[in-house]
Order: sequence, then structure tokens, then C-alpha cells
Amino acid sequence: MTGDETPGAGPGDRAAGRSDEAPGADEGDQAAGRGDDAPGAFPGGQAAGRSDEAPGAEGDDRAVDRSGEAAGVGTGHQVADLDDEGPAPYVPLSAEAPLADTPMWLSHHWPDGYERCAVVGGRHVCRRCLVMYPVAVVVAVLAGLGPWWPTRWDGWLIVLLPLPAVVEFVADNVGLVRYAPMRQMAVTALGAVAAGAGYLRYLDRPGDPLVWGTVVTYGVICVGASLIGHRRSSLGA
Repeated sequence: MTGDETPGAGPGDRAAGRSDEAPGADEGDQAAGRGDDAPGAFPGGQAAGRSDEAPGAEGDDRAVDRSGEAAGVGTGHQVADLDDEGPAPYVPLSAEAPLADTPMWLSHHWPDGYERCAVVGGRHVCRRCLVMYPVAVVVAVLAGLGPWWPTRWDGWLIVLLPLPAVVEFVADNVGLVRYAPMRQMAVTALGAVAAGAGYLRYLDRPGDPLVWGTVVTYGVICVGASLIGHRRSSLGA
């Protein structure tokens, strides 16, 4: 027992045992193990793993994904949507409404009805009156020089000649027909002939029942149609 532990044996064995733990063996293995942990091994692996996360791989994918959300894609779709929708409808301001540039006694229409007027000297003049009064005055003067028809026809012509103008006025105001300048001027001219003849009768006899009966009857009808037309306009019909 003691011989086994002699310096020739035990210490040698111990030396041999220690030699097994020398740097050439265990420490080498530890070095190798550490080598795996060294920058050439595990850190290298980490570097390789990190290289997968670098902009060249996942980073590039993120860049590509983000590029899909960039102005080149999203903005392009937005622009396309705006092109499809088109510009918003224009809504005029109240300050842009037509302005009155002619006295009412001359135009007989508000600015939104100036299409029913003729422009004379830069002023809007009622087209109906522009035809009726000159024609009526000319007829009255000519009739004063000599009757155009026998006096006994006055009862028919003074009543019937204005009738087309009254019908046109009513139909226009209640919305049965659209306004037409030429039609208005034609029927107004017929009524103006009767007005000229009736004016001459009025000068001879101011209380002539034929004249006043025709004026009052047709006047009431036209005023009623005008009120209906004004109500339709206020209701937006």
C-alpha cells in the first residue's frame, strides 16, 4: 500500500495524471471548446446569424415591404382614386349671384330672369314690353288716320287678338312650356295690335266697357299666373 504511493510511482502517476490535465489535453479541449465560443466559432455563428438579419436579407425584405407603402404605391392609388372621383362640384357663393344693373321699371324682371330681357344701351329691357308698346303706339296712330277694319269687328278682335299672348303667359308661368323669346315676341305682337285699337277707343270714350272688360279679365288671369310662377320659383320647382 505504501509502495504504491511512493515517489517513484504515485508522484509519477500523479504527474501523469496531471499531464492528462495539461494544456495539451484538457486545456486543449477547453481551448477547442472555447474556440467554438471564440470569434471564429460561436461569435462567428452569431455574426452569421446576424448577417441574416442584416439589410441584405430580412432588412432588405423590410425595405421592400416598406417600399410598397411608400409614395410610389400608396400615393399612386390615392391619385388614381382622386382621378376617378374627379373634382368636387362647384357651389357658387351667394356673393356670385347676378347683380341688378337695370331699374325694375325698365327690366320688369329680377336679375335671375334677365334672359327674358333684351339688352338695349347696356340696360336690360323687358322683351315683351319692348315689342308691345311700340307696336301698340304705331297701330293707334295708323288707326287714328283710318280704321283698319270695320268698327263692328272691334268686339271680336280686341278680345281675341290678345288671347294667344295670355295663354302663352299662363303656360310659361305655371311650367307647362319653356320660355322661348321668338314665341313670346310673336304672340305679343298680335296682342299689341288689339291694344292699339283699344287705346284709340279709350281716347274716344275713357269708360269704354269693351276696353276695360278686356283689360281687367286678362289682367286678373295674368296676375294669378304670375303669383303661381313666383311660388313655384320660391319652392325650387
